[in-house]
Amino acid sequence: MDYSYRITKYRYLTFGGTLRSPATEWTSFSEIDQEDDDRTREYLAIEGEYISLAIYLCNSFGASSLKVQGLENSKPIENDICEGQSFTIAQVPKLIASILREEFWCRLIGDGIEFHFGYDYYMYFVSDRDASEFILNSKTKLFTQEFLSPYMID
Repeated sequence: MDYSYRITKYRYLTFGGTLRSPATEWTSFSEIDQEDDDRTREYLAIEGEYISLAIYLCNSFGASSLKVQGLENSKPIENDICEGQSFTIAQVPKLIASILREEFWCRLIGDGIEFHFGYDYYMYFVSDRDASEFILNSKTKLFTQEFLSPYMID
């Protein structure tokens, strides 16, 4: 795959060009206090941004399904997800929400596209075609930059 993008909720760049969050910002679902309505709403809005952008990119690239690859499932009894399992695009929102909530980890692989998920709310979109115009037209609130996914497999 020739094109790789890092997508994140973070907007602050260090002098070295690394994206980072302020010390008070949450970086894990485990930091969301379900009793804090404002923080929960903020989390759900940001989670929705990731999901919406992923679905938009799937539709833009004509993907009809995504397959699980590299599954790391810390809760196998609770998560009925299997290596190589395919999901329709309609099923993908729940899948991505579960990955972002750290219920399991995997790459999602489609025809000419891939989604990889890093720690601290980094999502990588990898494709065989330039996606910069699609991303620009997506109107996402997430920050996107060309960046080689550390989860690429040769």
